This record gives sequence, structure tokens and C-alpha cells, in this order.
Amino acid sequence: MKFSETINNWKKQISEGLLAVYALLIIFSVCSFIYQCYLWLKTGSWVQFPIIMIFEHIPGFKSVEWIYNPSDWLGVHEIIEFILNLNSSIFLLLSAGFIIFLLNSDQS
Repeated sequence: MKFSETINNWKKQISEGLLAVYALLIIFSVCSFIYQCYLWLKTGSWVQFPIIMIFEHIPGFKSVEWIYNPSDWLGVHEIIEFILNLNSSIFLLLSAGFIIFLLNSDQS
């Protein structure tokens, strides 16, 4: 097998993996939004699911003290805080869009 064939096989496998991740992100995003709509219809108030709720379930994330009480890099903290407070369905849709962008840029 030639080197170029090996590279093409890797690119194909990476593209297929990214498509699978894209599909999962879209499914999770839609499910999250539908669940939020369900809760809104049931309770009458919109329940936010910020992306930080997902990260807080990752072991060791809460030990990153800088996320909660920054002492330096305050501008970077504001950007990260904005991203972490995005609604999870919006974040997942943006992530899926970025994957499609990556897949389309790879085909040129």
C-alpha cells in the first residue's frame, strides 16, 4: 500500500468519525431543546441547561479553582465563562456546525 493511499484511508476514517460525532451532536441538541420545551410547557418557566452543567460532571473539573474565582487572565475568563453559560442545545448546534465546516474544508 502506498503512502498516499494510507493517508487517504486515514482521511476517510477521520471524516466518518466526524460525521458520527456530528450526528450525535445534532441528536443531543434536538433532544435537549425538546426537553427544555417540555419543561416549559409543564412548569411555565424556561429551564436553562448551560454547558457548564455537563462539565461539572467530569471528574476533576470542580477542582479547577480558576473557573470559579479567577485572579488573572480575566479577559480569557470572561470568554470561557460566556461559552460555559451558553445553552447546551445552542452549544451543541454550534459544535456540529464547526464539524461540518471542518469536513467541507477538508474536501477542497
